[in-house]
Amino acid sequence: MFANVIFAKLLGATKETPRSLASNLIGAVVGGIAEYASLVMGYRALVPMVAVFYALAFLLLLRRASGAAAPAPAAEGATD
Repeated sequence: MFANVIFAKLLGATKETPRSLASNLIGAVVGGIAEYASLVMGYRALVPMVAVFYALAFLLLLRRASGAAAPAPAAEGATD
């Protein structure tokens, strides 16, 4: 449920809809793999794996946000 809410909020704010949808599809595939892995390893092993995935997503989001906030470099030869 939380992933759907986060995705909907971010999709509404993005200018790159195809990239966001592709990222969501990749996440669904990885989530499916994690689900089947939980059948092999047990559900107790799934919780730390999901926590790692959410932490990575959060770090990537912070990285993207800090990159967008950086000022653009001045053009070569420009004067103040």
